[in-house]
Amino acid sequence: MIDLVIDGTRALAPRIAEFTLRACSGGLLPTFAAGAYIEIETGAGWRAYSLLDVPPSPWMYRIAVELQPEGSGGSVWMHRRSPGDRLVAREPAIVMARRTFRIKVLQSSSGAAARPARRFQS
Repeated sequence: MIDLVIDGTRALAPRIAEFTLRACSGGLLPTFAAGAYIEIETGAGWRAYSLLDVPPSPWMYRIAVELQPEGSGGSVWMHRRSPGDRLVAREPAIVMARRTFRIKVLQSSSGAAARPARRFQS
C-alpha cells in the first residue's frame, strides 16, 4: 500500500478533474510503465485510475477522474477531495502485458519505387 496526499487538482473539462498525488512521506513513488493504473480506496470501495505520465516522475502521480453522478460513488467521492487530503492506494499495475513482435517484410521493386509485397508475422 502507498499513502498518498493530494498535492493539487485542476479541472480538465466540466466533469473531469486532474489530481496530482505525492507520497505522504515525501519520498519516491514506485515506477510504472505505459498503461499502468493505481487503485485508490474511495468511500465507495477500491477504484482503478489510469496513470497519466510516461515516463513517470519519481515524485508524483497524475490521474484524471470523470465525474459520474449515476455511478457507484467512487468518482463523486474523488471529486469531493481537496489538496492536502490523504489517500491509500495500491502499487501501480498493468492488466495487459506488452508484447513484442518481429515482422518480416518481403520487398519487391518495380520501376523507381519499392513497396512491401507481403508481411509475415513471427
